[in-house]
Amino acid sequence: MSSPKLSKFWGDKGLQYVIPNDGGQYPECFDVAKELSIHLGKSLPIVEVGCGYGRIGRLFDSTQYKGLDINPNAINRAKRELPGYHFETITDLEQVPTCDTLLVYTVLLHIPDEEILNSLTILANRATNILVVEIMDKRWRSKQVVVPVYNRDPEEYILLLQQCNKHLKSYSKKPYAKYAKMRNPDLDDRITFMLFGPEK
Repeated sequence: MSSPKLSKFWGDKGLQYVIPNDGGQYPECFDVAKELSIHLGKSLPIVEVGCGYGRIGRLFDSTQYKGLDINPNAINRAKRELPGYHFETITDLEQVPTCDTLLVYTVLLHIPDEEILNSLTILANRATNILVVEIMDKRWRSKQVVVPVYNRDPEEYILLLQQCNKHLKSYSKKPYAKYAKMRNPDLDDRITFMLFGPEK
């Protein structure tokens, strides 16, 4: 989100790439709220970076959630669909407020390799805990896709966030229906949840 090229892509494309085109509001086809609660527990309130139009935000109480995104069209839609929730347009990660817990749900995989450490450093300085959720298998990368995608392996996030003084606190994987339909046995089609925080 701190990349000019990345910002231009997400700012120009509107909402068409916010979620997959099938499966409705939650194409994951599992209880996303339950899985989030397993990792977050009472680590509230939540600030979500890259909230889109608030599909994940609606899983939280409005008083315990703030959504941020670089796409003003997405934020405007979120405000219309979820009155009473706090949504805000930002242009750079430096605008992320200090908070207890940050949620980055399928967002970091859109940040280029040359910018990921700096982005994580900024986020780590803003929050006590960071919950990273996305498809994690570097072999998903392809130069043929329209959306900029930089999938990483879980180990990469562990090593990167250790450099930011954040350490793995919890970890799980859930089958993601959309990707499972592709039936590629060589790729991990599960969505990974990884909570990072300070060392105890």
